[in-house]
Amino acid sequence: MSEQIKKFLEAEDLDDLQRTKEELGDLDDQDITLICSTLKQWNPVQALSNLLFHPVVIPSAIRIEVILKALTDHQNPYIVLAAIVGLQDIDIQQISEEERDCIVMSLLEIMKNNETILADRASVSILPLLSKREMEKVFRLMSHPSVTTCHNLLGWLYREVANENLTEFMKMAEQAKIPPETREKVAQILDEDEKMKTRGLPSLLGSHLYSYIPNRKEI
Repeated sequence: MSEQIKKFLEAEDLDDLQRTKEELGDLDDQDITLICSTLKQWNPVQALSNLLFHPVVIPSAIRIEVILKALTDHQNPYIVLAAIVGLQDIDIQQISEEERDCIVMSLLEIMKNNETILADRASVSILPLLSKREMEKVFRLMSHPSVTTCHNLLGWLYREVANENLTEFMKMAEQAKIPPETREKVAQILDEDEKMKTRGLPSLLGSHLYSYIPNRKEI
């Protein structure tokens, strides 16, 4: 086992983890055996989290399987967070349609049942994976209590589903049975966004909002 992989698995600070990741060279057979053993035992949590934050370190043959398992780990929310964040490093062109569907359903479920950083980060990681097939489920999340989650999902819906047409968007929201008070709030946001763009200013929905990722020891 190399000293580099040991430091990587044991790192408790996310900045240190990033540095050790960048220092990792080619993994030898012992390194890979240690990684696979850690994943099989699903312990310790710190090592698991570190692998999930940087899933490219996980052998490709089991990478998506591990991520899906982590996304549904109801006992360890930090592992769930690590898997959500790590998804942003995955090349979506390399995953199957079935895998995409499973990941999207897991992220939608996380947002539906959480009002925390898990939902906020899921609302970013899910965006490259979404298709119009999930439109109705995403519309229903417009009543989510997190401003960050709503902002990220609203931007996708308005651009990708309604083609930045406010009238069309509100029609779709009504068809999705979004509560009137939520539709009114969303309409105000979109109206203000249109005014910003008319004045030549950047769209309010043109960038994502992110929540701070804590170290595990801060939880």
